[in-house]
Amino acid sequence: VHSYEELSRHPDFIVPLVMSCASKNAKLTTISMQCFQKLATVPCIPVDKLSDVLDAFIEANQLAMDIKLKVLQVLPIFFQVYGKYIYGELCVKLLKCCSDLLQLPNKSSMVVGTASATLQQLIDEIFERLSLEKKNPDNKINEDNNYEVLVGNNEHIKVNIYRLDANRLFSDLCSSFVPNEQAPKDILLDVKNLPINYGLEILESVLTNSKCVFLEYRDLQFLLRIKAVPLLLRCISSSKNFSTVVRSYRCIRLLIKEEYLQILEL
Repeated sequence: VHSYEELSRHPDFIVPLVMSCASKNAKLTTISMQCFQKLATVPCIPVDKLSDVLDAFIEANQLAMDIKLKVLQVLPIFFQVYGKYIYGELCVKLLKCCSDLLQLPNKSSMVVGTASATLQQLIDEIFERLSLEKKNPDNKINEDNNYEVLVGNNEHIKVNIYRLDANRLFSDLCSSFVPNEQAPKDILLDVKNLPINYGLEILESVLTNSKCVFLEYRDLQFLLRIKAVPLLLRCISSSKNFSTVVRSYRCIRLLIKEEYLQILEL
C-alpha cells in the first residue's frame, strides 16, 4: 500500500487497530490511537467500519488518562472528515465517547475539562451541518425525508436523518437535566448524571452558534417553545443555586432578542 486511497480498497486494514483497543492493553491501544489520529485526517476508513472505530474509541476511554486525552484529541478531526456518514446510532457512539468521561466516579480535572470542551464542539458541529448541508450540495446526505418530527401539538413533518439527530439532541439537552424527567428510549445524548449548569452552558452555546438553524426549522422552534423556555423559567424561579440562575438568564437574554421572539410566539 503506497497511499491512503489504496487503503480504502482494503477495508480490513482497520481490524487490527480495533482489536488492539478492545484488548484493553495500554501499549497496543496507544499505538492504535496514534494510527487513528493519522487516519482521521483523510477519508480512507470504509463507511461500514466507522461503527467499529467508534466502539474502539469507547473501549480506549477505559484506560489511562493519556489515552483518554488522545481519544478526545482525535474525535473533532474524525467528525470533520467522516461527519457526513456519522448519524443515528453512530452519532450516539460519537457523543458517548465524551459523555462517558464526564460521568466517571474518579474524574481527572484535565480529562473533564477536555471532554467538556470536545462534547460542546461536537454538539455545535452537529447543528452546524444543517446549515452547511443547505449551502453546499456536497454536504447533503443521500437519503429521503423518512423521519417524522413534531412541529405542533398534533402536527408532524418529515425530515432527513441530520434533522432528526439535531431534533433528538436538542430535546435531550432540554430534558436530560430535569429531575424526574422521563427520558425517551431513543436518546442521542445521555447526560442524566451531569449537573444542570453544564447543560445550560451547552444550551447557551447552541443558541448562540446555531441561531440561523433555529430561525429556519419549525421542529426546533417547537422544541424551543415547549421544552427550552419552560426549563429556563423553572430554573430561574425555583433554583436556589446562583450560578444556575445566572446561566439560565444568559440563555433567556438570547431568546428575548427580536429574531427569537418572532418564532417563540410569546
